[in-house]
Amino acid sequence: MNTKVLPESVLNKIKSNRTVYQIARGARSSVGSLLGGRNIPGVPGKVHYNDFMLDSTDPKDVVHYLGAARATVAQLEESLGAAGKTWQDVQSMLEFGSGYGRITRLLVQKIEPSKLTVCDVIDESSRFCAEEFKVRRVPSTPDIQAFRAEPSDLVFFLSVQTHLSLKRLEQLQVKL
Repeated sequence: MNTKVLPESVLNKIKSNRTVYQIARGARSSVGSLLGGRNIPGVPGKVHYNDFMLDSTDPKDVVHYLGAARATVAQLEESLGAAGKTWQDVQSMLEFGSGYGRITRLLVQKIEPSKLTVCDVIDESSRFCAEEFKVRRVPSTPDIQAFRAEPSDLVFFLSVQTHLSLKRLEQLQVKL
């Protein structure tokens, strides 16, 4: 099953008009919200229909989806090792920008779900992760100074960096 309903040429045409694109994306997300999650062979836990990191349920796309998550978890593990730590040393972790759980689903295989907190600007996604993977969640806030999360041994934010100005990224790093 392909998660991209429209042909690329039609999608590009829609994207060329910001208003039309926002309406279409909102409608697509609403349908995905109603559908929730589904089981996909080879993927631990359910995958939400709004998890756009998964292009389709085609085996090659599933391999790519999980491969990217595994690579991130491996980088985190390397970073822990560089600090002389292992997953067993992590008592609390914050995944900032968790999305619908591509990485979360693998992290809960490394640490107890109760030790992992997720956060995302798409509130539905962190709620999905909390329910599906039994992790904690903290809501995001538009104002970085208003953000409140428990202190964590390990904090990571992947794609968040590309969505923030340098000033806001620095504020976030100081806050966390």
